Amino acid sequence: MHSMACSGVQTAQNYERFCQSLEPLKGQEIGNALYGLQRCADSTELRAVLASLATKITQCSEPLKGQEIGNALYGLQQCADSTELRAVLAALAPKICQSSEPLNAQNIGNALYGLQRCADSAELRAILDAMVPKIVQCSEPLSEQTIGNALYGLQRCADSKELRAILEAIAPKIIQYPEPLKQQAIGTALYGLQRCADSTELRAVLAALAPKIRQSLEPLKGQTVGNALYGLQRCADSTELRAVLAALAPKICQSFSQRWPPRFVNPQSH
Repeated sequence: MHSMACSGVQTAQNYERFCQSLEPLKGQEIGNALYGLQRCADSTELRAVLASLATKITQCSEPLKGQEIGNALYGLQQCADSTELRAVLAALAPKICQSSEPLNAQNIGNALYGLQRCADSAELRAILDAMVPKIVQCSEPLSEQTIGNALYGLQRCADSKELRAILEAIAPKIIQYPEPLKQQAIGTALYGLQRCADSTELRAVLAALAPKIRQSLEPLKGQTVGNALYGLQRCADSTELRAVLAALAPKICQSFSQRWPPRFVNPQSH
């Protein structure tokens, strides 16, 4: 155990020295570097690396490509809110804005999924603002995993015009998805809405999700039921919310009837 801890510290120190080198990082190197942090828990060493990388991102003179944007943000999924994380977000936002390369569906899902632990801040909102046109411009249909990942990543985003713009951009993409959603995508998508205040944009997302849930043939697991309903905690009563509830109700009944089938009672035994 001690050797593993020492190895982790040594790796972080080596990473920090690399980030502090004089050689500027290219777009692919930035994407790869941040992507590699996806399983790193919050620590002094991780924050030191983020601080160093923030400077390197700012110094990068070339625009980031779609995959590099997706990889960079995806790698932040375990990073707790900190000054260093916000510095990375602040450095990435203009690079995303300046990128002329369209993001494909997977890039979008990865990028938003990586924001799941980012607390509301000016830096996070700048990222959301930069992502909106990328989502709108994406000509590739979003897969069910992308839909679930994209909305799941919004779970700590407070209500803002930037968040509402993201929801507005995603809603038609959900409608365009031609298939019903499977149970995992239903749970992750609705769970990500937990901090979204009632708005026209939120209702549009609910309206888009309801038929995809209703058409689903897959029973919901207990955790999926909990996640899906938990995500509705700030949704005000509306036609759209009721449509989601109506779509979920038979799935919940089906799920629990399969787990605890009714016992057959022989009437002759009474």
